[in-house]
Amino acid sequence: MAALSGNMIQTDTDNNINNNEGSDSFSLSAHQMRRKLRYYFMNPWEKYKAKKRIPWKLVFQIVKIIMITVQLCIFSSSRFQVVDFINHNRQTLSHYFTGNRTLYRVEQITQQINHTFSQYATIADTAIGAFNYPTPDASVPPIEFCVKKYSNLTFKPQTQLYQFDPKITTSCQNVTGPVNPNQQLESLELTLPQDWDRIILISMKFILKTIDLRQIEFYNDPDCYDLFVAVTIDNSDHDGKALVDVTFDYERQLCSKRSNKFGKLSLYSITGIIVDIIVIISCLISSILCLRSIFKSALISMIVADFFRNQQNKILTFEDRMEFINLWFIVIVASDTLTIIGSGFKIFIEAGDFHGYDACSILLGTGVLFAWIGFLRFLSFFRKYNILLITLKAAFPSVLRFMFCTAFLYMGYAFCGWIVLGPYHEKFRTLNTASECMFSLVNGDDMFTTYKIMSKESYSAWLYSRIYLYTFISLFIYVVLSLFISIISDTYETMKDWPDIKKQTFLHEFVSKGGPIEISSYRDPTFDTLNVCNCSTINSRCYNLSGLTRFFCCCRRSGHVLLVNLESDYQ
Repeated sequence: MAALSGNMIQTDTDNNINNNEGSDSFSLSAHQMRRKLRYYFMNPWEKYKAKKRIPWKLVFQIVKIIMITVQLCIFSSSRFQVVDFINHNRQTLSHYFTGNRTLYRVEQITQQINHTFSQYATIADTAIGAFNYPTPDASVPPIEFCVKKYSNLTFKPQTQLYQFDPKITTSCQNVTGPVNPNQQLESLELTLPQDWDRIILISMKFILKTIDLRQIEFYNDPDCYDLFVAVTIDNSDHDGKALVDVTFDYERQLCSKRSNKFGKLSLYSITGIIVDIIVIISCLISSILCLRSIFKSALISMIVADFFRNQQNKILTFEDRMEFINLWFIVIVASDTLTIIGSGFKIFIEAGDFHGYDACSILLGTGVLFAWIGFLRFLSFFRKYNILLITLKAAFPSVLRFMFCTAFLYMGYAFCGWIVLGPYHEKFRTLNTASECMFSLVNGDDMFTTYKIMSKESYSAWLYSRIYLYTFISLFIYVVLSLFISIISDTYETMKDWPDIKKQTFLHEFVSKGGPIEISSYRDPTFDTLNVCNCSTINSRCYNLSGLTRFFCCCRRSGHVLLVNLESDYQ
């Protein structure tokens, strides 16, 4: 959508302002307004042919999309390197600190505690990986040993009597190995096996340092990491087995000694930061231009509405006014905002002061998504390439109504499958997994496995599952999907002849009237502007504009004119 640029020309210092209603000072004829509006709704290529002006803002938008895509590729390269390194270390530490992943006997619990302390004390010397302790002299720091437990629980199975205090407490101690597990638990007022039912979770937490040495080049130095490791023994289910797991979080640190002359930041990081700064500046310029265009497009819509009301005795509808507002600009502003914030996060990540990789990924990924979606607006200038957009726009109300009705049917099946099949089928164990399984079935995925893994423990549930799956698949694949596709197909068949069948509003009819316009007339230097306030006489009055527009249209007694530019701000 074209935008506006305006300036005020003041030739007198008299401050008398007259805001009388119903002025007839607007000097444009219907033919002149039609000619200007016809130019206003041209696309950049048509404007270039009309005025031979290069649409540099269009070129800037395309270059910006390329830049943020390159930035995303650079970030993804370093991001996946970090993810691969962390996942490999997670596998290494899981094997290193766990014996059996599932414990069934009390002695296995004490063995696991001893195993964790002994492995931690020797990891710097025995592990293949570059692990060490976060102490200046590489001494072994203590482990934070914590037990999460019920305050009181006494249960006598033979009499089915129990005493239970639901209050949960967590006790922690810093312990240096080797350790006697029984004595350590006794210091926390726990005795095995008598108090095992009170225990919910046993955790052993410690910090390790490591370094990524995989890709050392002249432009890229290794990264150092702090690993916050937790070895847990989980008895929260109290079902006769305890699960052992190793989890850890990490923080990326700048290594204190680098192999190149750039100090702490590598050449790769410096290059990434420079690209981020360029992208931030580009997105700021883009957002300012788009917001300026949105504001001035709203301004000119009010100006044209007042023109038709005063000279044509017509009231523009909301649909006509929205012809002046380009909603694609909102998508571009959203993309720029997300990209600016994400680029700021990325700079802090490169500098080692921020570790929110997920937040940065979400912001940059969503920003580039909106940027490429916004690129579709340029295809809308060409009729044959615009068929996707107009089909989606025309079909959206029908699709929304259809999906609303289908949602009730889908949720009915989801709740039914969850409660009936859930106890006997892994894919229906929760409402979320049941919905995911049903969505996969609608798309024809994993059908045989869904039938096969249904437990036969209950014959009635097994038989019900067959009826449930056959009716759901038949109904949604053969009926619902077919109707959904037919809605899109019918809309496409209807809209492929657009704009021949497009509804003509009053504004369209007004612009389309009259014969062809000479190309040379568009190259008149005064063509681009609308003289909103014609104050050529002493008793001139402001052209009657409503709301915010009136603020920009205060005429003075001697030639004070507001000129509104019809040239595109950001095409």
